[in-house]
Amino acid sequence: MLLLGMVLAFESPDFVRDVQPILSSRCFACHGPDAAAREGELRLDLREDALHSAIVPGDAAASMLINRVRAGGSKRMPPVSHGAGLTEQEIGILEDWINDGATYKPHWAWSPLARDDGRSIDEHLAEGFAGLAPNAPATGGVVLRRTWLAVVGLPPPREVVLSFPDAPTDEEWSAAVDEVLHHEGFGEHWASMWLDLARYADTKGYEADRARTIWPWREWLVATLDTDPAFATLTEHMLAGDLLPEANAETRLATAFHRNTMTNDEGGTDDEEHRVAAVVDRVNTTMQVWMGFTASCAQCHDHKYDPMTQREYFALFDVFNQTADADRNDETPTVDVVSRSNSEADPVPVPVMEALSEDDRRETRVQIRGNYRDLGELVQAGFPEAFHSGPSAPSRLDLARWLCAPENPLTPRVQANRIWARMFGRGLVETEEDFGRQGTVPTHPELLDALAARWLSDEGRLRPFLKRLLMTDAWRRTSSATPEALAADPRNERLARFPRVRLEPEVLRDQALAVSELLVRTKHGPPVYPPQPDGVWRSPYNDARWTNSTGDDRFRRSVYTYWKRTAPHPTMTLFDAPSREVCTSRRLATNTPLQALVGLNDPIFQEAALGFGRRIQGLSGDERDQLVQAFRLLTGREPSLPEVQRLQDTLHQARRHYADRPEEAAAFLAAFAEARRVKVGRDMSAEEESAWALVASVLLNLDEVLCRG
Repeated sequence: MLLLGMVLAFESPDFVRDVQPILSSRCFACHGPDAAAREGELRLDLREDALHSAIVPGDAAASMLINRVRAGGSKRMPPVSHGAGLTEQEIGILEDWINDGATYKPHWAWSPLARDDGRSIDEHLAEGFAGLAPNAPATGGVVLRRTWLAVVGLPPPREVVLSFPDAPTDEEWSAAVDEVLHHEGFGEHWASMWLDLARYADTKGYEADRARTIWPWREWLVATLDTDPAFATLTEHMLAGDLLPEANAETRLATAFHRNTMTNDEGGTDDEEHRVAAVVDRVNTTMQVWMGFTASCAQCHDHKYDPMTQREYFALFDVFNQTADADRNDETPTVDVVSRSNSEADPVPVPVMEALSEDDRRETRVQIRGNYRDLGELVQAGFPEAFHSGPSAPSRLDLARWLCAPENPLTPRVQANRIWARMFGRGLVETEEDFGRQGTVPTHPELLDALAARWLSDEGRLRPFLKRLLMTDAWRRTSSATPEALAADPRNERLARFPRVRLEPEVLRDQALAVSELLVRTKHGPPVYPPQPDGVWRSPYNDARWTNSTGDDRFRRSVYTYWKRTAPHPTMTLFDAPSREVCTSRRLATNTPLQALVGLNDPIFQEAALGFGRRIQGLSGDERDQLVQAFRLLTGREPSLPEVQRLQDTLHQARRHYADRPEEAAAFLAAFAEARRVKVGRDMSAEEESAWALVASVLLNLDEVLCRG
């Protein structure tokens, strides 16, 4: 019986989950798809080749692969020059796999979507709990705040928080979800994700990094996301809006997605070199955004891990090589656009994509080692053979349709995973940018395919797909973790509890402005300049200077902040926003002392604290009641008695501090006079106003407020 139990407990290694990650990370660089880099004429990514000399199915001991990874000295693989050898656990996995027949499987990401069996998201997740008890539902206010911040990047209004039940019914929750999904801030919030993907900036990049007028594309993006178009439509407009039969100024403006590439207008540079660099960037960005594929690895040689040859890379390059733009100062071709925020303003020229005429089409050749001056064989536009087929000699419009074709499993998987990651903090595939063999495998592969299928049935529209996620038990759980749960699932991959997710910098700032009643909701228009430290823009290449905005522009949503590639707003950078020099699919969160200092001392947050302190004074009741209301407004829950007492103690201590130092209070209010536009319920001395601002700053910097959990 004991032996039977041991046999039943043994589980053969899964090729995709267990074996392929070892081969890909330790072997494929020298024994994989790249023929030029292949050593010893040994190829391990294809079973037929591997069985020829390295693997004996059913007999690990007789397999050269095992003998070499166990060997010592110069015979060991991977070689000592390539780092440490395989661990005993890794070798054991390979041995068990070979003894079990050395079965290969196609890489999961390129396989057709599994049929959706109709199970709910929660049923899929429950299968992975493995004995973990799922957390109880969070209170209504906490989930409401979590939802507003995730869907529109703003906290819920006070009246919504106060009227929402602690334990809403499914019908009440569904109505609340519908309300937030149709909030006017929806497009502004989801635009931030697309601005990272599109490497959008208000400057051209490279050393000089001079200004560029491309903000009308950001206007188009926000307005378009507000309408929640089908994903295929969005794709066609961004990649090939100029080629549509019904093309107009609006669809041509959409193509500025790929005019966000960097441009080097410094004197003495080679225009062709940087035009080619822009085309390369368009290939890499397109494949990463739509298919989670690291095409850039095939620019200089055949991909070492995934199925794309260098020739196939330049066949895709040819698709984007036939546009009229070049690395010129005037950025032609352009389309004249009138701002959505001011119809009486003069039109501004925005760079867009435009196809070359047949007579002007460029010849595309393989670039030897990625060098645009060293050209090899002639290639025609086409798609990688490993993926689904498409038309011959495709245009950008053909490419857009190929990316969204029903037979393409990558695009729906990548998009569904990307949205899941924005909501739950991490994708089911953690490497959002890489669904290839070097990427991580899905934690819940069947759920990922079910989500991809439902994303397709929703036509890739955000709102219906988001509602599917928001109606789950997984979304509404508490985020607390017992020691047992942390030990069993330290990274919360099973999602038995809600993940605690630090807010993005745009949301941190917008939340602070919103609760302080400083936020100005004006949409669209040119970029604005919220306060930043002096000297950030000092550069030897141009004399551009950052002048802090005043009035309403100072308090606009963060999506409208001017973005300089070589010096983004420091608050954005400190909280992990990218420079947008290249496409960014995933922001990697950090946790540093400097972030805490910024939250307490940055003028943006000090102004918000002053405004929030004034707002608290306008609330009803005595100071204890006001502190309770302020806490609930920020966190969505009632504070405990000790929490209220600490806040009161802090307020009293601050009053004593400023009473002894009235000059500090006067200087503080003078420095942030613009924040005093927030109305208060009564007259306050400078000392009292400063004391309340300090308490407001404490509240705004609570971990619970900096996260959604």
